[in-house]
Amino acid sequence: MVFQQLNFRDTKPLNLQLTEVLQKMIRSKKIPVGKKLPSQDELERIFKVSNDTVNGALAILVKEGYITRRPRHGTFVISDSPKKTIDLSVRNEVCLVVGTAYFEGGDSNPKFTNLIKNLEESARQKKMHLIFKTISGNDRALGFEGMEKNVAGLVLAGNLTMANLKVIRKTGLPFILIGDLLDAPPGPVDFDIITTDDYEFTRAGIKYLIDSGRRKILFIRVTLGCYPWEARQLNGYKEALREAGIPFDRNLVLDTGDTAETGYTTARVFLEKNIPFDAVACSGFGRAKLEQIKKAFNEKNIKMPEAAIQVVSGNIQGMTAVAPDDREFGKTAFNRLYQRLTDPAWEPERIIEPYKIFVSQAKE
Repeated sequence: MVFQQLNFRDTKPLNLQLTEVLQKMIRSKKIPVGKKLPSQDELERIFKVSNDTVNGALAILVKEGYITRRPRHGTFVISDSPKKTIDLSVRNEVCLVVGTAYFEGGDSNPKFTNLIKNLEESARQKKMHLIFKTISGNDRALGFEGMEKNVAGLVLAGNLTMANLKVIRKTGLPFILIGDLLDAPPGPVDFDIITTDDYEFTRAGIKYLIDSGRRKILFIRVTLGCYPWEARQLNGYKEALREAGIPFDRNLVLDTGDTAETGYTTARVFLEKNIPFDAVACSGFGRAKLEQIKKAFNEKNIKMPEAAIQVVSGNIQGMTAVAPDDREFGKTAFNRLYQRLTDPAWEPERIIEPYKIFVSQAKE
């Protein structure tokens, strides 16, 4: 990559000259979006300038929205045109876009209902409106039926994929993502991700059961090994056991499969082994699958332990849960999108929402 050298005899400050050189290369796509810039030390050597000069130039490019600087990752180009704030008096709608796969199985999800409610309340405080759309794996466009001129930005949620993201990017609208993409490659991204710490949430939930006197905890998951967060959940389970001096028993980890029906089948197979357990931790499914699992218990005349908890999510009403606070989750999602829409100095972040333990009113 060849860079135009600076004019040390020019009265224009060197940091502004350097800014202009990099701006031109980004705008002309000689340094394309997604490309990593040379390191700060390399830029100092290339342009024969000081650390302060490079820092000053990069700070301007960040503020104008050309680049993002990520500690330990480097500096990346995120736009080839200056960032402009949006007139929110005209574009006063925020659209929640949810993957249709999220609704498979027909579960009624109170967490999702609460998220919508709190997004709507946050939008109303800024004199904005919330609208709703879904996206499937077959969609090639996210149509707004002629209303896209009113939409300022998007909040994405619900089992989305890289293919969905490609369609969403075609809108040209700013967006933030709640939760990780199902098939996202590792590395920095150019949008906010608001998510949970699967490892810590699971560890906290298992510790809660252990502190109540339970030692043999059945960990029921949808699938183990398909997605990165499932490995983190399993590690959180193992760590809570290790901290309590309880040996890990692989027989107490139950992979139920993707559907409610497979939950019934795998629970039947597990119960036939007569493996003793005194508590249950669930993750990744809702009421429909839980009812199928309970059906297997009833047919075997085995009582589901009263000590039961959901970890990472709170999809099942009436069961103690380790989950983010819906009010804060929705507020964070909207506020981050609003910051992206109004603050030229916005930079993408991965934001981890803290957990709370919501204890059910039922006896445990």
